Amino acid sequence: MRKLQEHLAYSNIVVAGSAGALALIHSIRFPFIPVSYACMVFFATLAAYGYMHLSGSFGAGTQAEHPVLAYTARHSFLLKILSAASALLALGLLMRFHIQSALWLLPALISSALYPSSKFWRKGLRSFPRLKLPLIAFTWSWVCAFVPLYTAAAPLGLILLRSLLVFFWIGSLAIAFDIRDLQFDDSSIQTSAQRGRTGALRLAQLFNLLAMALLLTEHLLFSSCGSCVLFLVVPGLLTAWGLRRINDRSDPLFISFHMEALPILLAMMIWIAQA
Repeated sequence: MRKLQEHLAYSNIVVAGSAGALALIHSIRFPFIPVSYACMVFFATLAAYGYMHLSGSFGAGTQAEHPVLAYTARHSFLLKILSAASALLALGLLMRFHIQSALWLLPALISSALYPSSKFWRKGLRSFPRLKLPLIAFTWSWVCAFVPLYTAAAPLGLILLRSLLVFFWIGSLAIAFDIRDLQFDDSSIQTSAQRGRTGALRLAQLFNLLAMALLLTEHLLFSSCGSCVLFLVVPGLLTAWGLRRINDRSDPLFISFHMEALPILLAMMIWIAQA
């Protein structure tokens, strides 16, 4: 079972599923937002994370190194094929949308392309102090919430609530990944975890609390299913528990698989609540 979890997590399938799930939430509530957008986000995320990990995996290959990069180095050929095929599928789906939607996604495409260091540029965006966490949270919020809702002319209040929800929740999960990467990242990056593990976990818990408060506010304002409110906080409670768990033992696979998959659980909860 652990081997299967490693393949799903380190091949970027779980993270792509989570991004697709966050995008799918909008299609559950608004049928006019096509499910194909969530599919496009899934394949685009799979391609983007594959590209970023392949860019950083040169020279990796031992278990003592970063687990994701070591996995990427061992399976680089298959991951190159998977990433290239995913990029083509994402492009094919993107061409089905209005040109306006495609143009709105350019900031995310540019930030993803410039995020890792590569042979073309020595310092990617993640190398700039204090930029890594807000860049990740903003990119996810932009792609998974703002763009699909804004281009579908959803109510402004809903756009803001959903965008901030994704920003803060992904921010809390990104801090968990900072802790996973603590022994691998260069200290010059200055991630929140490197400035203090305890303070980083407190910030992650605060972000998670803000995200769940925004989720409940949105549900109370824009949904008729008031009895489902408490049901929806389960992913937030699991996030809080996961953050406490990694404070004692930061198992990289637990963070990469179980915590990364929490947005998929949220999508399932919302789908059940809307049924």
